[in-house]
Amino acid sequence: MGDILRRAAEAESLISQAASRKDYAAALDACIKAADLYLQAWKTCSNPAEKQRRREKFMQLLQKGEDFKKLKASSSQSGSTGPQNVNVQGITAGIAGVGLSVVSSTDAEGEYVPSVQTPTSMAQKVVKKAPVSQRALSKSEEIIQLSSSKLAPHSFWPWEDKQCPKYTDFVPTPGEEAFTDSTGPLALSVQQQKNFDRWYRPRELWTGTENMILEREGEDLAADLSQDIISDCSVVASLCAAFTREQNGHGSLISCIIWPQRDGVPVVSPTGKYIVKLWLNGCYRKVIIDDFLPASLGDSKHSLHVASNEHPSFILPSLLEKAYLKAMGGYDFPGSNSGTDLYCFTGWIPEHLFLKGNPADLSLDLAEPLTLWDRVYQTWKSGDVLMTLGTGVLEAWEGHGLVGEHDYAIIGLQEVVSDSGRVGRWLLVKNPWKTGGNWSGPLAIDDDSDDDSDGDFDDPKSDSDEDSESDEDAYPEELAQSPSQSAVWIDLNSVFRYFDSIYLNWNPALWNHRYDWHFSWSQLSVITKPSTTDHLWNVPGCFWGNPQYKLINKSSTPSKAWILLSRHLLRKKDFDRKTLWNKSGHISLYVFATNGKRVYQSSGYLKRGPYVDSPQTLLRLEVPAKTAYTVVVSSQDLVPAESTHSFTISAFTSIPMAFEQVDEPYPHLFTVKGSWTISATGGNTESREYGRNPMFKISLSQSANLQIGLSIHAKPSEDGKSVGKAIAAENTASPLIHVALLHSDGGKRVHTLARNKFLANSGEYKRFFTMCSVQQVPRGAYTIVASTYTSDQYAPFTITVGSSVPLGQSDLTVIPNEDAGLHTTSSTCQVPAKTSSIRLYMTRLSKGKIRVAKKSSGEYLRIGVWENGRKRWIAGGWDDDVAGGDDGFVEGVARLEDVDLRPDREVGETWLVVDSMVNEGFGGGGDASGRAGAFDVTILSDNVVKFWSDWVETNT
Repeated sequence: MGDILRRAAEAESLISQAASRKDYAAALDACIKAADLYLQAWKTCSNPAEKQRRREKFMQLLQKGEDFKKLKASSSQSGSTGPQNVNVQGITAGIAGVGLSVVSSTDAEGEYVPSVQTPTSMAQKVVKKAPVSQRALSKSEEIIQLSSSKLAPHSFWPWEDKQCPKYTDFVPTPGEEAFTDSTGPLALSVQQQKNFDRWYRPRELWTGTENMILEREGEDLAADLSQDIISDCSVVASLCAAFTREQNGHGSLISCIIWPQRDGVPVVSPTGKYIVKLWLNGCYRKVIIDDFLPASLGDSKHSLHVASNEHPSFILPSLLEKAYLKAMGGYDFPGSNSGTDLYCFTGWIPEHLFLKGNPADLSLDLAEPLTLWDRVYQTWKSGDVLMTLGTGVLEAWEGHGLVGEHDYAIIGLQEVVSDSGRVGRWLLVKNPWKTGGNWSGPLAIDDDSDDDSDGDFDDPKSDSDEDSESDEDAYPEELAQSPSQSAVWIDLNSVFRYFDSIYLNWNPALWNHRYDWHFSWSQLSVITKPSTTDHLWNVPGCFWGNPQYKLINKSSTPSKAWILLSRHLLRKKDFDRKTLWNKSGHISLYVFATNGKRVYQSSGYLKRGPYVDSPQTLLRLEVPAKTAYTVVVSSQDLVPAESTHSFTISAFTSIPMAFEQVDEPYPHLFTVKGSWTISATGGNTESREYGRNPMFKISLSQSANLQIGLSIHAKPSEDGKSVGKAIAAENTASPLIHVALLHSDGGKRVHTLARNKFLANSGEYKRFFTMCSVQQVPRGAYTIVASTYTSDQYAPFTITVGSSVPLGQSDLTVIPNEDAGLHTTSSTCQVPAKTSSIRLYMTRLSKGKIRVAKKSSGEYLRIGVWENGRKRWIAGGWDDDVAGGDDGFVEGVARLEDVDLRPDREVGETWLVVDSMVNEGFGGGGDASGRAGAFDVTILSDNVVKFWSDWVETNT
């Protein structure tokens, strides 16, 4: 079996060789041979995972054969041995190809995409351009782009290709001095300051500009770069990864972003002025620098900027680093991650994949070794993806020489079949440090199992226990020689074991269409205006105020799409660089299958990404035909909280789609605050005390569609940093909440609840945020009730009402608590009697509300107020003389409203009478003889009412 795989790999190499010669007939023959060998290997393999991989390889080779067959036929028809323009769109179900070379390439999802080499040389080949958003920016977006240019103490204005710098712009006029940046030197870190001597110009060390090399060739370029006394390991790793692509012959990517240039090639500036084109805050921007670089003390061997070890006069990396660090605030930039840095240098789409984490957290989308390898291997070979790695916290003993919380560049990938048939997958990992921090681990991971699920090698005899060969068998001699002491080959499985993250930056030219939106989002935690949703920011589970966009695939073909969210850098005067980007909050993306309609709660999503503290996050989608998705931007704890944050959201698609803002069906908003307190909380909808909950009157002058939200702000976690952690811990201190819209008598307080009173309700009780909606509510006044599940939970809250019609200032008002402005008198009856009474005493006419509540369930009661002098019921009661008739028994709680209570001198004694009945089937609180249990009485009155006797048993 090993011989078959080795012969297949040799045949694959012949495909590339023939293609590079434009010999499509030979390439086709080699493709057929390789496919036949993989077919044999597929049929004889019994390992399910490996069998599937070989089948996919076989299918890819069949597709390649069809492509080369077309190229061969096209060449024959034209009578030319060179390639002709062939329309390869639609050959595969993947993303349209990028014309880089005939050598196999893949799209960003790891699918094979054919490509056609032009008759020009490899160095001059035509490369497909990255798509550009064609939508004209709105006025507000133009303002965002301009305002995002100002990053204290600098300004970086949007780049205009029509005004691209010319070489003459850098030629000094007679008498003109060398250029010096007016904003002064960049800040240095504390460690740099200890070794700092002075700022120098490179020409001071290397006489004449002819020795100050800006462009040079050499396969060890990326491996030769290193950092020393600088904290930006991610920046240096990014430079190494970008220069690797150039040295592999895929064209200029990072060397071409600096001016002055001659014929597209960077040259030394006569004045020391350079202009660098960086992707920053939603667009390409102009960064102007001088060539002053920090020099270390004479007795120090350390470099204070990135440098080439073999060619210290190679200043291009140093200038690019300085431009980026100027945008970031200075040389004391603590570093972000290399995916973010490469996005700034190249504009290539950043993707952060987690190699470790909780498998139960599906949002992490943990990478699988073989799946990742298949996605990136051919794409990296074709120069369409840049790769870097990041470690997490590592103890000295567990990293095999790796540095914890450090970024590394991947400057080589290799897949090798050994003599025994084992397939080794290797990554050339470059440490940006000048010394130390290098891998000293095993050549390959454990050889004591035939399980290939970890992906470091494939054993054709994986069904046996013979996978115990020396690791060196899968480590070919050609990989033993590293181009640098700081670069070493590491097997794929070890990468997954010892690194935490891999950062991929994808060539946007892999996509055909791009759609950009720029927006601002206020991150306030208090109500600033009653007509905004700013107060809903950071409310867990609430998406009411979140920016939302709809992605619409109108075609009859399913297709892939990527959504990239990028947070703009925000830097004001006296900024704290420790919270410049990282550790300054989290962002995420959610996708909902809601036909492009706005969503208001985080539940029910189709897919979501993890909350990351990086400035960018990416979500990959499969969009079915004739489908519209809603994309929601989410954040947690962005700082500074009192600021408005700006973002850019981009959609990349292979076929035309629509990417638009989601309409708001409730454009008219109003908010009101409230609180659950000891006197204003009544529990859930099944509670007898429900009528004591906070209530609000809403008045509609015309029919309207309404949405009503109830929200509580989450408290930060114990470390004071993350609301997200509090959410993850369920934060049981937060009450379960519910909101309802009720029919009422003109928007009055509701005491008894019946199902026919509900216009809308939020369903089950939830934490932090809940809502209800109702369509076509007739004009009139209604009551909104905010309740907690239990009546012993107290918290402030906010009611947010969205309406399809305008609301006025007085259309949403608080209904006073039942005891507001009234005297309260309470008593508890412990007399075990069926009927009990107590005397009331008033010195003046009083209007009161009387409430009697049983302490136990399963008990019924009726109440009345008796005037002894006139021998009559003045409220309630249960005989033929009762005013208004017999109210009968009610369960649990009985009420009397608006009772006129007169002094004794006018009507004689006044008594409150309570008649009880126990339902034995409910296990009521009565005693064994069936007599009633205890109950509470509360009287609310405009004047003082007192209980003037003890409770006594009464015979009615």
